[in-house]
Amino acid sequence: MRLSFVATMAQFGTVAALTKCVGITGGIAMGKSTCTTFLRDIYGVPVHDADAAVHRLYASGGAAVAAIRDRFGAGVISAEGAVDRAALSALLQALDDAERGAAFQALEAIVHPLVAADRTAFVADARAARAWLVGVDIPLLFETLGDGARASGIDHVLAVTCGSAAEQRRRALKRPGMSEGKLDAILARQLDDGDRLARADSVVDTSFWDKARARGATAKILAALWSGPAGPPGVATAVSFDLDNTFWPTLPPLMKIRHARPELCEQYLPKTFKALAPDVEASVEAKMDAFEAARPKLDVEAELKHDITARRRVAFRALAAHHGDADEDADALVADFVQRRTDATDEFLEADALPVVAALRARGLRVGALTNGNAGRAGRLGDALDFWLTASDVGASKPATPPFVAACHAAGCAPEALVHVGDSLHDDVLGALDFGCRAVHVTKLAAEADEPELLARLAAYGDDRFRRVATLADVEAAIADWL
Repeated sequence: MRLSFVATMAQFGTVAALTKCVGITGGIAMGKSTCTTFLRDIYGVPVHDADAAVHRLYASGGAAVAAIRDRFGAGVISAEGAVDRAALSALLQALDDAERGAAFQALEAIVHPLVAADRTAFVADARAARAWLVGVDIPLLFETLGDGARASGIDHVLAVTCGSAAEQRRRALKRPGMSEGKLDAILARQLDDGDRLARADSVVDTSFWDKARARGATAKILAALWSGPAGPPGVATAVSFDLDNTFWPTLPPLMKIRHARPELCEQYLPKTFKALAPDVEASVEAKMDAFEAARPKLDVEAELKHDITARRRVAFRALAAHHGDADEDADALVADFVQRRTDATDEFLEADALPVVAALRARGLRVGALTNGNAGRAGRLGDALDFWLTASDVGASKPATPPFVAACHAAGCAPEALVHVGDSLHDDVLGALDFGCRAVHVTKLAAEADEPELLARLAAYGDDRFRRVATLADVEAAIADWL
């Protein structure tokens, strides 16, 4: 498993920035896996998971088996020669408090050094591959954050919290095999959440019902730690395209399905629709707009700017709550609306879109979408592309660094081998160039006016990094000598 992560990131070979080691800390059920899964799946960050390491150590032939048998007896070892975790847990829980404390200390004295050695080997392998590493740490490291963590090779400590002990307990008790007593024993051995947060360099709060907030916070940490730019441009091996005002005009698909909101309201939020429909002096749609304009905005909404769909969920949840409908029905309305918006884009797809994608793929390039919008992967274009990334997926919007990191991971290339194509000089072109990619500006549907200062910045990159074309049909020729 460790080698597969390293092999994935080895493709970033020339990116010197990808050498930081980040330790993620957090109590049980705080949401560490939310952050690590996101980092691993979207950005290709190799993750050392201490729990997975313990499973390896406890497996038949694992390094911890003999020592645990010697200390706790053959009754905690299965017929296959592995540590029987259920039997070991039952043995520990049956002890009185004093005996249990001593037993846990003995177990930790066996396991912690072995996990630390596993992590050390993982870090060495990852750094040898010039990878950027996130480690999911064990309680031993929780007790030695700060200077101790830095001395052990952790460059940045990220704490994950779910906001309250009550929420932590609710989440933990949903886990298979968890009981009140078992949870109390686990919590008694873990560092207090407040102490952990005080020792961390940064914090991700997973308490909000929508994971968009946690993804956004995690993406900001990645951006802050990224020290690019990449090296000089090389042979292009992948192309990422913006969507809105690049592959299709932005407004027509939106206008086509905007008037479906009353229909969706009637379908999913019957109490809301009944409350809004009787007054013929104002339409349901107008009343929905008025409610959204007048409602108090939540503090968390400032952290959801990158995610259009999450912001819509907040708005429709507020509307539903005001009239007595359920949150999950508001979420279903938004999901239906986004799907209709996605389907509508296919009708307005630029005539040059599919031919240019086919031509680039025929040259051996990986081709995908990288959009600040929320149109999902569907239709003819969805079938034609190798990858599809939205700001919601990535946790950030262009021109920030994280979207371009995600595109490189999806394309399997270094930044200097990626060409990004889009309509926005600021978000698409300058964002890509500052990150270390090449960029092509397609002007046909562009809505921005040329700004002299911005154009001067772009001109400084030179013809080998930045080009402007009129239509999508011109893109292949524009990048031909970069291939």
